[in-house]
Amino acid sequence: MSPNPPAKARAYFIDTDFHKTARLPGGVTRAEAIDNAQQNLDAITEDFEAALNDKMRDLLALVAPLGDNPVPPDLFGKLCADVRELRDSGTTMGYPLVTFVADNLCKILDLVGGNITLPTVACHIDAMRLSTLPQYRKASLQNLPELINGLNLVAVAAKSRQAQDREA
Repeated sequence: MSPNPPAKARAYFIDTDFHKTARLPGGVTRAEAIDNAQQNLDAITEDFEAALNDKMRDLLALVAPLGDNPVPPDLFGKLCADVRELRDSGTTMGYPLVTFVADNLCKILDLVGGNITLPTVACHIDAMRLSTLPQYRKASLQNLPELINGLNLVAVAAKSRQAQDREA
């Protein structure tokens, strides 16, 4: 042990230009900023439904010609990117069920890779289309047990198909 006592700890405060600017008087209040953000979100949400329908149509067109054949690596990358985009934006845009369905499909894609089948993708796209209807748009997952159970059954079937393919 050293005979010298430990030095006092020093606190260093970082004062960047951003921090200085943030403390300046003026600007909008927090409530105004939140209101402006909500208005902007409402404006782009209207366009999101059209983009969502386009994305689902593109996903189905991407895998429909393949039938039960494996998805080629280049198409698989696009499929994964498109589904992840839907998963990442659904809840923000007011479509939590789209997020759930896309997340379920993402998990299946991660598990089975390019061996995804057309019926699995089509089932999830149909569930996403259903989730865009007004009565399902903001529905809670607890209120839709049949849909959740059906998607879980599709996931289990994909997992078992993957296990059978590994054994063969």
